[in-house]
Amino acid sequence: DGKRLNPSVYCLPMGIPTNNFVAEVVKFVQAPKEIIVMYEVDGTHRQIYTDGRPLSEDPTPAWLGYSTAKWEGDTLVVQSNGFNDKTWLDMNGHAHSESLLLTERYHRRSYGFMDVEMTFDDKTYYSKPFTIKFQAQLRPGEELMEYICTENERDAKHLDNLKK
Repeated sequence: DGKRLNPSVYCLPMGIPTNNFVAEVVKFVQAPKEIIVMYEVDGTHRQIYTDGRPLSEDPTPAWLGYSTAKWEGDTLVVQSNGFNDKTWLDMNGHAHSESLLLTERYHRRSYGFMDVEMTFDDKTYYSKPFTIKFQAQLRPGEELMEYICTENERDAKHLDNLKK
């Protein structure tokens, strides 16, 4: 509606892909049947199932969606659906619907760098799928810091003024 504020203003999750664009640490933890992605920026986590299951056909909408993945050579290909429509695609406020299908491709190019490609398919908001590409810096062993949005929070009482 043009006056919708970034969800993080309310201490809500930023969502995907915005979590990937901010400077805070993102940590991938690989287990035998899933990958856990931990986001320092808003203290959220994501489960990406790698056990061969299909995407849910009728998922309950969630902040970070429902994700499955497979390996294509040395590239991790993640497909996600089941997003709620409360997050933004970027820090400029581009919206998406609950019908968003997101395909991510993660390729570790070298010790310190990973190439990331994200394709967004949301027929409700966009006439055709579109893809963005960016490079992520890898820093193995980086520690996630604790993030508590509401700690010492003093801005909420001013939010109504921002919407006007």
